[in-house]
Amino acid sequence: MQFRIYSLFLLAGIFSCAEKQQSRSIVLAVAEELNAADLEKIWPVDSARAYGAKPEPVDLYRAAYCALNLGKDNAADELIKKGLAAIPKDNPFFNEMIIVRAHLAAFQGNFAAAKYDYKTVLASDPASYTALAGHVYLASQLGDHATAIRYAKQALKFYPADSIALNNLSYSCAESGNFQEAIKYGMEGLAVAKGSNFRGALLNNTGYAIGLSGDFKKGLAMIEESLQLWPDNEYAWCNKGVILLEQGRKEEACAAFQTANKHGGEKMTERYIAENCQ
Repeated sequence: MQFRIYSLFLLAGIFSCAEKQQSRSIVLAVAEELNAADLEKIWPVDSARAYGAKPEPVDLYRAAYCALNLGKDNAADELIKKGLAAIPKDNPFFNEMIIVRAHLAAFQGNFAAAKYDYKTVLASDPASYTALAGHVYLASQLGDHATAIRYAKQALKFYPADSIALNNLSYSCAESGNFQEAIKYGMEGLAVAKGSNFRGALLNNTGYAIGLSGDFKKGLAMIEESLQLWPDNEYAWCNKGVILLEQGRKEEACAAFQTANKHGGEKMTERYIAENCQ
């Protein structure tokens, strides 16, 4: 299930091979740090650097990324504009800033603008992980899981041990009813995932697929474990409710759906509540 965190790989297409490798190392180092960071804690420092006298491209990017993932959309928009105006186009963080802009548009429901930015980046770098992940997110939101799986597999081809690529595949396969593939990719992702939210997402997706495959006990146990790591994940609460419904445990299911709603899951639970919880 998607949330406001993405892996951050991007290699600008105009670089030479040696420069691409160097840029990969720079961006990957930032990616690993941000993916494991407590963004609330680092936001004050990163934003202060971005608004300082002479911010570096990485400072502008880090602050925009933090703002985006903390739901500070106005700050993210301001930092994106500031970054795109200041960062040279041949710097790897320029395209990363375009990706942040695309993510912001996607989260706000402007899928056309997001798709345009993702395609812009992919035109210069077909191996852009963040652009591929963005296409997966858009396709999933539109219910086009075949397209989501295609982009997720393309990302996995470039980054075979990436937990987010594996998570995206697990989610898309589960949503398309291919539960065994969903379990396979989910377990592979869990073997390499770092960070509580990433592991939480993978446990949720994998548990959902296992539960709907018929092993309700194991599926629910994995979703409960995911909620220990990421307790406000509305997708996990909704999935818990779905599996409880499959068991005929309607009262518990409705309680799970209501908890999902408290965390912003109204759209995903609407049908279940209307049919089962009135």
